[in-house]
Amino acid sequence: MAFQAARSTLRHVMLLSRDVPTSVHFYQSVLGLRVVAETREAGGWAELDAGSSTGGPGISIVISAAENEAAATAGYSTFLNFTVPDMDHAVQQAMMLGGRMDGPIKYPITGRVAAIRSPDGHMIGLFEPASSAITQQLDRQ
Repeated sequence: MAFQAARSTLRHVMLLSRDVPTSVHFYQSVLGLRVVAETREAGGWAELDAGSSTGGPGISIVISAAENEAAATAGYSTFLNFTVPDMDHAVQQAMMLGGRMDGPIKYPITGRVAAIRSPDGHMIGLFEPASSAITQQLDRQ
């Protein structure tokens, strides 16, 4: 009989940041995430509630000060994906707060998809379901 490991649970996703307060403001303003704990000591850190798509316990995003530039170097290793109710608003907020588009908004049959880099260079995927996009267009007419 093969050994089966006990089921693990994802505790949080940690992002390293050059400027914790700026990053926290970005995630609060663009995605509406709520700070549940934070400190300014030793460069600071903050824990944000990223919610749950299943109604169960949510996932936290922890933003922690990078100890050096090498630790804060951006790449494609971490990609946070969020469902948003209004793509246009989320993209506009992201751009106003230092985010950058990483390619154009795409329009697959399921909805709209955008890739944004946060001010720290972390990749953020935004997805607006097709039903939300249609409702938004009708509301604007």
